Amino acid sequence: VGEISYVQGEKTVQSRNVLLYSAPIRVKNGSIPPKAVLVFILEEQDMLMVLLGNSDPGEMGVALWDRDGRMIISYGSGLDLPEAPPGQGAIVRLANGTYRIVSYPLGRMGLTVSLGIPMTLIEKQIRGILTLLAIYALIGITIALFLSVAFSVHWFGPVRRMFRAIPGFESIGEKRENEFDLIRESLDNLRTSRDELEARMLLADAQKQAILLENTFIKGFYRKKDEHLFLDTFPHISRGYRVIYLQVQWQGEEEQEALPKVMERLENVFSGGCVHVRSMMDTEILLIPDEGDREEGSLREVLLSAGEFLKGEYDLNYYIGISLREKDVCNINVAYYQARQTVHGYKYMNESFVEFYQYLLSGRDGIFQMGFIGKLNDMILSAGKDEIGKIFDDFRKECREHKEMYEIHKGEIYHIIRFTVYAAYQQLPFLSADQIPVAEFQQNQSLLQCLDSLQASILEICDSIINHRRSRKTELRDRILDFLADNFGRPDLTADVVGKEMGVTEKYLMSYIKEQTGKTFSHLLNEMRIEAAKGYLINTDWTNEKVAERTGYGSMNSYYRAFRKYVGVTPNLYKNREACPE
Repeated sequence: VGEISYVQGEKTVQSRNVLLYSAPIRVKNGSIPPKAVLVFILEEQDMLMVLLGNSDPGEMGVALWDRDGRMIISYGSGLDLPEAPPGQGAIVRLANGTYRIVSYPLGRMGLTVSLGIPMTLIEKQIRGILTLLAIYALIGITIALFLSVAFSVHWFGPVRRMFRAIPGFESIGEKRENEFDLIRESLDNLRTSRDELEARMLLADAQKQAILLENTFIKGFYRKKDEHLFLDTFPHISRGYRVIYLQVQWQGEEEQEALPKVMERLENVFSGGCVHVRSMMDTEILLIPDEGDREEGSLREVLLSAGEFLKGEYDLNYYIGISLREKDVCNINVAYYQARQTVHGYKYMNESFVEFYQYLLSGRDGIFQMGFIGKLNDMILSAGKDEIGKIFDDFRKECREHKEMYEIHKGEIYHIIRFTVYAAYQQLPFLSADQIPVAEFQQNQSLLQCLDSLQASILEICDSIINHRRSRKTELRDRILDFLADNFGRPDLTADVVGKEMGVTEKYLMSYIKEQTGKTFSHLLNEMRIEAAKGYLINTDWTNEKVAERTGYGSMNSYYRAFRKYVGVTPNLYKNREACPE
């Protein structure tokens, strides 16, 4: 419409060149109330704001078409479009310039909006975009050039340092024409030293195996990983093995080649492979695989022959101890001590011998065979110092009665007890390795002296266990008291609830509180609640109902009864007395 007058609020508004849009009012059931329509008044500025947004309407033209292709209204600077709406993307040349037309429908209304954009504006925008792209391309080329230079410098630096270092290698006398000849010459120099490097690696590997063997024989395996590593290195002993401890005592001058010669003879005899570790000039430790068909008599004859060869060639006595046949590699240290103790047990005879290890006190009863180790382990874990003292006293008595036999096996006994101590340590995670004060075995000590040393070490461990238990009890007591102090206001707080929170049973909790405080759980909880109630009565203006609620009493009767029991007066009397003291 060209002109319209309407009332908005309390004012009369007059507008020109506006668009009216009317729509009937529809309710949910689809009926149309008679003579009821909504009329929308769309003014030019509103239309331009909706259709063009923030664009300048002076540069563009806008036309609105109905479903029959008739122009309803147009805006803009003289945009004179044809009678029918032009197609999408059409270019229209008018008297005031060339426009590109963009049209789009308005949905259910059946209207079509045509937007005429001046080509000068489009070309201006394209020039801006091309300028921006050119700037981006220039920046990209600059960055790529910079990165290329940076990476070139970065990678050229090591190459340049390499060329500087290469002339330091020994020259092979040929003329070098360029850097690549220099590299070739250096590689040839490295190739000439390959044999020396391989020899060093073989020597290092042999030293590593020797260290592994010595460490294994003495300490055994503490981890499965170590067992697997050992079997990977010596796979031929996986079916079974024996440990042989060979020691010589020189009567005349020592001969360095004596033991290597006998080792060569033994390696020829044991076709399955013989592993040996030479720890000293007079001692050899051998690990031989169990060949299955070799009996003890046959093995004794082989070793006797080797020993007699030594004795015939050199002025010496030989002592050879043989362990029991073992199948599990984790017992290799036990087999070592069996062979070693056999030598030390028979060595006092001062005659050459080849002896197999024999069980301690085999064929007779004795304290050491009657659950001694198991009982000692239990007493260590329970920190039974008195019982441990009685065990050692009984053992000393038997050692005095059978002195010779026990002295022969004193090293074995010492290490069995020592291993028992370490086995107990494995079950005591709160102890560190430096808290296991067990001294190394001293061959020059008597068995009774060894027992005294072991007993002293075990009693120190028991003291550590007792102190740990005390600290644990103190820690648990503090945790319980802190929990009660933080949660006494909970009406559901019981010994069972606290026990579950602390990780103990209700029965243990109640007895533990009685032991630590001298009070029952109920008494301790009521004391905390009453102390809190006294503070609330003095320092706040709360009612008794609120005080009872805050202190965890489920009812006023329980609150009054507990207060009178522990304070001697009612809450009101206590509050008045404290508020107005005489």
